[in-house]
Amino acid sequence: MNENELATWFIFSVLPIALAIATFAWKINKDKKNNENRITKIEANVSNNKNDVKEVKDELRQQREEIKMILQISSKIDTLTTRFENFENRFYDNRDNN
Repeated sequence: MNENELATWFIFSVLPIALAIATFAWKINKDKKNNENRITKIEANVSNNKNDVKEVKDELRQQREEIKMILQISSKIDTLTTRFENFENRFYDNRDNN
């Protein structure tokens, strides 16, 4: 091969293949970076969602405790109401008897 044929072979064979390989490698690296960024964002969202779920569970736990307290207070009020009615009935019964 003379110099002219070698230059032609290099320009039309080796250079396009090398350019295609370089472009392919650049595209793969770019996609890899984009995917890593996307995964990082998704992981951040998952972490935020875990925190939100934890907060909701804590709020539900507090609400359950408050509901238990309300039920206890309600039963005590019912008991007091019943006692007051019994007292009132005895008072009026004694009053009518006198």
